Amino acid sequence: KNRFKIPANFREDVGTKVYLIRSPYAERCIFLYSEEGWNELYLQFNKGEEYNHATLRKQRKILSGVVCGEVDKTGRLTLNATLKEYAGIVDSVQLVGNNKHIEIWSPEEWLGETDFFEEASTDDLNINF
Repeated sequence: KNRFKIPANFREDVGTKVYLIRSPYAERCIFLYSEEGWNELYLQFNKGEEYNHATLRKQRKILSGVVCGEVDKTGRLTLNATLKEYAGIVDSVQLVGNNKHIEIWSPEEWLGETDFFEEASTDDLNINF
């Protein structure tokens, strides 16, 4: 039925109204934002050069695919067919918390991503662990 359950530890932060977009990067995953998180992100679009054609095209790329969703009382969220196909999701999803959003991956795509970051350095983050 194209639904998945958001884990309890994410639900409180997510709330009931969520926004879903295709990753603006090369990775094939979906970014899930809470209503508050989406509003913060959306404000950043208003800081761009409104009449710059290149900026407008980039904004269209991201904003034209926004899907508003609702988490039901049991913590389930329905994923529309377009986003599901984009991310290569068939039967199950891998949810990954990432700072201000949650990423929704197909398990296969996520496995490929973990292969990448196992080799990548984190030195440039300037974070003392």
